[in-house]
Amino acid sequence: MAGFVPAAPSQFRTYSKLGPANLHSSILRCMRFTIWLITFISLLPASNLAAQTMLDYQNYREVFRDDFTYTRKEEMTKNWRFAHPYYPEHGWGDEYFSPDQVTLRSDGKLRHTGLLRLSAVRLEEPHPTSLGNKLFVSGMIESVVKIDSTENCKGMYNPGFTYGMFEIRCKLPRSQYGAWPTFWFLSSDTEIDVIDNLKPNPAAVIQSGVIDWTKRAPNDSSAQNSKGGIIDKRYGAPLSAGFNTYTAVWSPNKVSFFFNGRHLYDADEKEVATHPCSGMLLATLQMKDIDHAMRRAHMDIDYIRVLKPLNDDYSLAYKTTSGPVNEALTASLPNVSLAVGSLVINPMSPEEVFYRGKNDELYHALRKGKRWKVKSLHQLTNAQEEDYLVNSPLRYDVFTNKLTYEGRNGQTQTFTFSTAWQHTTSPPDSL
Repeated sequence: MAGFVPAAPSQFRTYSKLGPANLHSSILRCMRFTIWLITFISLLPASNLAAQTMLDYQNYREVFRDDFTYTRKEEMTKNWRFAHPYYPEHGWGDEYFSPDQVTLRSDGKLRHTGLLRLSAVRLEEPHPTSLGNKLFVSGMIESVVKIDSTENCKGMYNPGFTYGMFEIRCKLPRSQYGAWPTFWFLSSDTEIDVIDNLKPNPAAVIQSGVIDWTKRAPNDSSAQNSKGGIIDKRYGAPLSAGFNTYTAVWSPNKVSFFFNGRHLYDADEKEVATHPCSGMLLATLQMKDIDHAMRRAHMDIDYIRVLKPLNDDYSLAYKTTSGPVNEALTASLPNVSLAVGSLVINPMSPEEVFYRGKNDELYHALRKGKRWKVKSLHQLTNAQEEDYLVNSPLRYDVFTNKLTYEGRNGQTQTFTFSTAWQHTTSPPDSL
């Protein structure tokens, strides 16, 4: 995971929201500036300010929700089961699933907090099953509710649902290589992984994707047609430090993924097909015996819900780019250009911002608490020629942490980070 690159003091400028020491004159100046700023922003078209694609719920209605506010775990069985119905000791990793590893969080006074915990524990001795020896016992939930009337395919996964918005708010396990938290939709032919985090640092990435299981080769258990990948959370708190919201929107022509309401990417039907077959939702804490020192892990869930568009009209919008990202953000960063597309936020780490300055320089801003550290990427990479200045909207790729734009020379300018920022230029058709 890429870290923050130190630079010479002359390459940094530190900006604060705090006013100057002279309080009386500061207040007067701030009042005049605030009035001017509000008036000025209100006169600007929204598209000229910093905007990002966000999740929009207004055209969708909630058709299923579980906040896990039960007094007894047995009450959950109206919505969930805790093991595979035909293979009770089934697991996808080095675990088998047991209802004992699914618990409701209580304050000790029979007033449950509305949190569901999936746990995983390393066994003292391997547990023999028909599917091999298992090293962990883990928790899972599979939905058993009928949300719509779509048909199953191949006699699998009925009752269930097809298409819609499905969402989880949860806290992932601490980063241990082998802890494998997941939240996914599964039908006979389509798998949509909203969280599938088996990585060395699972609390610092989101692995997600779409799988078309009809493209599987004969006698091959691996999918042949899929789209997705691993997205780093380079800055800010890890995904184990608090609760975050993970959303997938599945329509007949695409699947869109969101993190805390910010759009990550789409998987179009032309890239990987999905199939209108009834399926179920699963949340699991799978395990792999990679770090032998790992003894236990937990995944806490606040809620799971499913939404459908009004009148089941999947042409209705579920994304919005209207309005500014945040007037305070634009105002707190220095010298932001008002040209269209001048500012982009890393949707996984909103503490990281790239923007075009009024001088057409490209800047990188990183927030530490209430302060921003701002540096010119042109200066850091010695790409200071006139031809390299920004001449188009900025574009940011969450998978590669790559920023691109068109320079004044009409060529594509690319900035990427490995151990340091790198700049390359290429013909314009590469945008």
